[in-house]
Amino acid sequence: ERYVYGQELLDKLSPETLELMAYASHQHTKEVAKHDVIHLS
Repeated sequence: ERYVYGQELLDKLSPETLELMAYASHQHTKEVAKHDVIHLS
């Protein structure tokens, strides 16, 4: 995974937020989208 943000910022984010930020093809469904409730930071 490649991000343009600094590691210090990334360390503060929830796994769900990191997954949403991560690159994926338009045909891929991210696991976070399958949850009924998510917590973002």
